[in-house]
Amino acid sequence: MLKRCIVSHGLLAKGMVDTLTLFLGEHQPYDYFCAFTGDNTDFVQQIEDYINTAAPNDIILFFTDILGGSVNKEISKFLYMPNIYILSGFNFPMLLQFAALQDTVDAIQLRLLTSCAKESIVYVNDFENARNST
Repeated sequence: MLKRCIVSHGLLAKGMVDTLTLFLGEHQPYDYFCAFTGDNTDFVQQIEDYINTAAPNDIILFFTDILGGSVNKEISKFLYMPNIYILSGFNFPMLLQFAALQDTVDAIQLRLLTSCAKESIVYVNDFENARNST
């Protein structure tokens, strides 16, 4: 089974899941954890529990907000596990694309979808000017 989990500083992960629910419905495929929200929740323990409750053949995709940030660093400690993949710097189009994945994923798919997500970041002024000049 493919598990998808968004983890962020503050409530960003919760907001993303809320918006994904608007687009995909109540059965959107993401779990989430919010770190450093001031409620004294130990997000590292939450992540450990999440990983420990996964089946041995589950693949877990973690989406973190900032490469090199504390959330990313804590989750990176689990990269020794062959079923853990981490994608950092997520955006909404990226999460929509990854929601469509089936129950298996490989590094080639992850690289391709990450590349597509980067292309979704556009300076709209230039985009519209180019579109209107043709």
